[in-house]
Amino acid sequence: MVDLSKLRSLVRDNGYLYTKDVTNAGIRRENLKKFLDEGTMVRESRGTYSFTDE
Repeated sequence: MVDLSKLRSLVRDNGYLYTKDVTNAGIRRENLKKFLDEGTMVRESRGTYSFTDE
């Protein structure tokens, strides 16, 4: 299981997290879906995500 802090460290200065950065870090995309389902993250557009508390 991926720690949420690891995903937060990949967020760029514009506040978004990109799928390509996640996969380049060796994290599976399924982990993004888990956090989307939990409501921790929201999909802004295709391949672009943000955290709901930011």
